[in-house]
Amino acid sequence: MAPKRNAPAKEVDMPSKRQRGGRQSTVPASKADKASTKQQSGVREDLLPLYLALSDVASLSAPTRAMLLEAVPHALGTPLAERHDYQKEVLGHVDELLKAQMSEREASFQEAHKEYTLKEAERDAEAKKASEFKESATTMRKASDAKEQEVREAKQAVKDANSEKETRSAELEALKGKLAAEVETRTSFEKTLQEELPPLKAGGFSHWQFRNKCITAFTSKLEPLGLDESFINALAVVFKTKPSDHGAFAVATLEHATKYFDNHLQKLQGSISATEDEVAQATERVTAAGAVIDEKTAAEKAVQEESFSLQNQWVEEDQKRFEADQSLKAVEMVLQEHEREKNQKEKALKETQNVISAFETLQDPPAEPAALDKEMVPAATDAIEDPEAMAMEVAVPAAAMVEAC
Repeated sequence: MAPKRNAPAKEVDMPSKRQRGGRQSTVPASKADKASTKQQSGVREDLLPLYLALSDVASLSAPTRAMLLEAVPHALGTPLAERHDYQKEVLGHVDELLKAQMSEREASFQEAHKEYTLKEAERDAEAKKASEFKESATTMRKASDAKEQEVREAKQAVKDANSEKETRSAELEALKGKLAAEVETRTSFEKTLQEELPPLKAGGFSHWQFRNKCITAFTSKLEPLGLDESFINALAVVFKTKPSDHGAFAVATLEHATKYFDNHLQKLQGSISATEDEVAQATERVTAAGAVIDEKTAAEKAVQEESFSLQNQWVEEDQKRFEADQSLKAVEMVLQEHEREKNQKEKALKETQNVISAFETLQDPPAEPAALDKEMVPAATDAIEDPEAMAMEVAVPAAAMVEAC
């Protein structure tokens, strides 16, 4: 609460320089500590904000500041109608100092606000750039992942093509084996007809046991022909008969046997030709499977190169994203410093505005003066740089100022 007119104001002693030097702890002072400090400050409690403001005016010399601090309480304690010119001049000078301080702090705050705004715009630009790089890196990563899937599919296609060629190659080898077996069968039968049949037809064996052995060997080779057993037996009887003794039945039997043998050779040749066609077709399939392997391998190589390219692009974009994030963090740290500075200067400006408002009220207080909002200003004992020096400066001209008032 501001003091009533002409009523003695509550005073507290200013702390000495040694006492302030002893308060270096970073632990905040308790309410009891602050109350004790105010009781020892030697300054009117309602004028602490004003003293604080005057202590921050750099243009004031120590003697002038001491004179003002001594004269202001007397001037404010005198009713407005009873103040003489010197008191009015003192208060007017204080008012000018406070308003000049407010102008300086206003300009300082505006400059800090301008720098903060510029840095904020820079932060927004960096954030936009970081977002764009992040989006680009994400897009490249998705494209790289998709291309990697294509690489896996291409590898599987090559694997499938190789498996297909292996299957076709196995089929070809099987057909070649079949063809070789059929050719061997035909060759063996032709050899039998060429080497074993003529002696049997001629009947020139000197020993019947050897003749019968040859007949048995020959007829056993006729089983694959699927001839009737009775015909084979009849043919064996003909071979045991001398050619000169062959009747019509024997001649007919040999003629039928010749036809069977020729048909069998033709059948073998037909099977061989069909197998040869199958071998040719299987060879074409193997060749085609090899061409597919070449095609799939080339496709895999192309996709793999595209994948490598996309991965490199992704790495580059992700590096740009990382660098943009780091740049954004650096700008945000600087922005925080600017914000703290702006807030501090805004706080200092509001403190000066509150002091001016309170000072105007103190110059012409109402019947029931309102209490000074001390929460809007810091504790004077924490802000005055050298209260002991201030107290000494106040003590020197005190007597003269009292007489002048």
